[in-house]
Amino acid sequence: MKNKKTKIIILSVLAAVLVAGIIAVSLFFAQFAPVDKNDKETVRFEIPYGSNAHEVINSLYDNGLIKNKKFFYYLILRPKYLKFVYPKTEFPKKLDFKSGVYKVNKSMSYADFILKFASGDSEYVVITVPEGLTIKKIGKLLEEKGICSKDGFVDACHNPDLLSIYDIPADSFEGYLFPDTYNLDAIMKPELIVQIMADNFFNKIKEIPELEGKHGKELNQIVTLASIVEREYKVDEEAPVIASVFSNRIKKHIGLYSCATVEYVITEILDRPHPERIFEKDLKIDNPYNTYLYEGLTPGPISNPGTVALAAAAKPAKTEYFYFQVVDPSSGKHVFTKTFDEHIINHTLISK
Repeated sequence: MKNKKTKIIILSVLAAVLVAGIIAVSLFFAQFAPVDKNDKETVRFEIPYGSNAHEVINSLYDNGLIKNKKFFYYLILRPKYLKFVYPKTEFPKKLDFKSGVYKVNKSMSYADFILKFASGDSEYVVITVPEGLTIKKIGKLLEEKGICSKDGFVDACHNPDLLSIYDIPADSFEGYLFPDTYNLDAIMKPELIVQIMADNFFNKIKEIPELEGKHGKELNQIVTLASIVEREYKVDEEAPVIASVFSNRIKKHIGLYSCATVEYVITEILDRPHPERIFEKDLKIDNPYNTYLYEGLTPGPISNPGTVALAAAAKPAKTEYFYFQVVDPSSGKHVFTKTFDEHIINHTLISK
C-alpha cells in the first residue's frame, strides 16, 4: 500500500513537472509569436543610418511590434538559437540591420523582422529631378520628399573630399548631378545621394562621343556651357545652335549676355526670390556670374544640364550667329541672327 502511494506521488510530481515544462515551453515560444497574427495593417518603421541592433529592437518594442525585446536581442547575440526557434527558416550569415524605411505589421514574427531588415528591402521614395535645377533647388525637392534636409544636401555638394574623387575642379557639384528619376531611401545620407547622382552623370556622358576622354577643367568648361544652354533652350533642335551663339561670342570676346546667368546670381548667390522679369538694374549686379558685365563663361555651371544640353555644348552647331531671341513664347522657339542690326530689326518686329 505504501509503495502504491509512493508511486502515485512520484507520478503526480512527474506529471506536474511535465505540465510545468509544457507550460514553460509554451510561454517561451509565445514570446516569439507575432503580437497579433491577424493584424496585417502596415506601418512605417524607420531604421536610421548607423543604428545598432539594440536600438532597432527597442524601437520595435516601443512601437508595439514585438512582445519581448530581451528575447529578440538574445537571439541576435546567439544566432544558433534562431534555428531552434525557427527550424524551417533560412537566415543569412550576417544579421546586420540595414538602414531605411520599411513597411511592417504586427503579424510579423521575429524571423520576419530579421529577414526583412537584413535584406535591406526598404521602402523607396521616387523623386524626379528635372533638367536645369540648381543644387539648392534639388535640395529643396529632397527636403519636401522627406529624404534629407536641403542644407545637408547643399553641404554635401560642397564636400571637397567627394569633389576630388570625381576630379571636379570646382567648389561644388553644380552641373554634375544628372537630371533623372531616382529611387532613394527616405533617410539616405546626403553624401550618398550626391554620389548616386554624380555616378549617373558620368555614366550618361559616356553616351556622348564628343565627351569621351574629357575630364577635369576641359570637361568643366563644357558642363558650364551646357548649364547655360540648358537654361536658354526650349526646343531640342535649337540647343546646338544656341551653343554655337555662345561659342562664337566667346571666340570674339563678346559677353554672353545670358539672362539665365543673372537669374542665377539673384536666386542662388543673393538668395532672393525668382524674379518675374529681369530689369536693367539686375543687369548691373557686380558678380562674376553676370555675363552682362563679365565676358566668357561663368566661373562654374549655373544649373544641372541634361543630355540634350550636354551634347550641344560638346558639339555646337557650326554657324555665324551671334544673337538669338524668343520669337514664339508658347513653343519657346528662337530666331537667330548674325549682326546686331538684324537682331534689333527682329526685336522690333517681334515686339509689335
